Amino acid sequence: MSTNGTPANVGSNDGLGPCPCCGHAAAFDVATGDDEGGHFVACLNPRCGISTPLIFACGDDPKPLLRERWNRRKEADRAERRAVMFGDIVSSQVIAMRAAVVAAKLEGLDVGMQWIANTLCGPGHLPDLDEAKALGGAQALWDKETAEQEAFRAAHPAPGA
Repeated sequence: MSTNGTPANVGSNDGLGPCPCCGHAAAFDVATGDDEGGHFVACLNPRCGISTPLIFACGDDPKPLLRERWNRRKEADRAERRAVMFGDIVSSQVIAMRAAVVAAKLEGLDVGMQWIANTLCGPGHLPDLDEAKALGGAQALWDKETAEQEAFRAAHPAPGA
């Protein structure tokens, strides 16, 4: 960083994604002062100011590594948002199932089942009853769909798995 805490020698931002925190542009820079010669990427929004750690070049151009690190932060941020969204979906489904149990106990099984049907109907996930009957019932449908999901997951493993 420059001595006043802002990017000092702003250069090209070629290939840098937007800031993962605020969405503003970012740029390569070289520190001055005590950290003189340290290369980094910084957000150009003075209200944000997030940056990568310093890299001191030893003859190699530090920009490719800095670009990779900066842009990876964007992917990590996106992955975290997806994880939160999926967590919210699971939480919503669990809350609906809990409400279904309460409704079934206090108001009758039909009312409880209506909670479950409404939860599945909204996004279009009601099962095909004729298919389930042809397969042999609920357990057979569950076995078939679970096997399909497991085969899909095996063919498309999660990153890092």
